[in-house]
Amino acid sequence: MIELKNVRAGQNTFGQISNYMGWVQERIAKSVPVKGLVISRGYDTRFESALKITDRISHINVEELGFSVAPSEKAQRVVNFKDSDEPRIRIPKYREASKWLKKGDDLYDQGKFDEAISCYDNAIGKDPEEQIGMGE
Repeated sequence: MIELKNVRAGQNTFGQISNYMGWVQERIAKSVPVKGLVISRGYDTRFESALKITDRISHINVEELGFSVAPSEKAQRVVNFKDSDEPRIRIPKYREASKWLKKGDDLYDQGKFDEAISCYDNAIGKDPEEQIGMGE
């Protein structure tokens, strides 16, 4: 079960996902444990306290996934984004690099080593800081 919030998670978020998880557990999952994941822009102390009572609900900050939010329309006017060619939403380089890495892994598994190396080179070119975990 995933609960996605574009705001900070609070006590109500914990109650909401717990309710959803209970419904799914009772009606769909039956004996299979249901786990929850809240993706939000941080959380308050009440949510943090509620998390301590269960290991079935986890939290990830949306920023940790490599996303950022486009400036509001008002902010765009203030800094003249509308007249700029700059992208309004940052797309993480590692997402494109990850695609090349996966393709390289698939080719390597097929014994196509030269083609795999080419894909790995493309991955490194897209993300030279190795944020995708190459070399591990």
